Amino acid sequence: MQANEDLYIKIAGIVGGDDATGVVAALVALKAATDEQISNHANLRISSVRRTLYKLLSLGLVRYEEKRDEQTQRIVFVWSPAVDQLEGFVNNMKRVISEKIKVKIDYLKSHVFFHCGNPAHPKLTFEEAVESFYKCPICGNPLHQVDVSDLIEKFEKRLTLLQGDVLELNKAQEKKAAYPTEEEAEKLLRELNAPEELIAHCKKVTEVSKKLVQKLKERRIHINEQLVIAGAMLHDIGRVKTHGVEHGVVGANLLREKGFPEELASIAERHVGGGLSKTEAKKLVGVEIDLAPRTLEEKLVCYADKLVDRDKEVPFEETLNYYKSKFGNNHLSVRRLIKLDKEIKSFLGERKKVEKKSAPIESKSKATEQKKQ
Repeated sequence: MQANEDLYIKIAGIVGGDDATGVVAALVALKAATDEQISNHANLRISSVRRTLYKLLSLGLVRYEEKRDEQTQRIVFVWSPAVDQLEGFVNNMKRVISEKIKVKIDYLKSHVFFHCGNPAHPKLTFEEAVESFYKCPICGNPLHQVDVSDLIEKFEKRLTLLQGDVLELNKAQEKKAAYPTEEEAEKLLRELNAPEELIAHCKKVTEVSKKLVQKLKERRIHINEQLVIAGAMLHDIGRVKTHGVEHGVVGANLLREKGFPEELASIAERHVGGGLSKTEAKKLVGVEIDLAPRTLEEKLVCYADKLVDRDKEVPFEETLNYYKSKFGNNHLSVRRLIKLDKEIKSFLGERKKVEKKSAPIESKSKATEQKKQ
């Protein structure tokens, strides 16, 4: 574990900026801490700590929970290190670098290059050499065709090493976590006699989740796609037994009984209503545990579920308006959904704010009401 933590601190320091090493070292030492506690422990300005934490959060290298301070009664963010996400992060970075090397190799193979002989001056393609009349635009010396096969070979060796590492990591991940495929998840739902409309809903949530995952990948944000797909397909598995608000907990227990990983069960357990606090869970479900989504995978499936009404994709605002009409504009569930929307959109690079006021909407059917819980 010590080796993993040391590597975690090193990598977070490289990708997180100047103060990231101190921030993550403090997190590893404290296990869980507020930004103020991290600031004091690392002897860093709190503004710098917060900026670094949010950058590391966007990379999936830290996580947080909201808790109420017993003395001030204010909501505070308690941060913790995501050492368990390190392997996936490194794997994803290697894939990104591999793709860049492939592009570079293709570029070198598809062009003829000319050079003046000065190592400090750039090589020019045939088109660029013609434009400069076969003279170096920096020193004016004549350009001569050069062989770049050694450079291509160097990049190909580096690519082979990276692709080998990625393959080994993929194999290790497959052995460590056996998530059901989309087809296997659908088969499980059918074995449990899930109605067709429930299966259609789960498949649509999975489709929306895949689109969100793709956007995250384009922004180079690591996420466990296999887990997301399995979680999206099985998030409502508890509805084979009940359509009440407790269907999340029921579904999670069902997945645990069948031997699926805890992180998959947690997606089903924490997707209801955008998440439930301990107090709400005790009152509505009968269990005194925090049922708010925590990991990026849990949050993404929870969010995708709010973009689907039965088997149709809908704007987030439509779901939000439904919650407002049912519970009121200031209800905890409404505030949680607004926060979830902002958080996911920040990961996606979208900054559009949700309007606090909304026009009245038509009441939805009982079936839709059950689905939106």
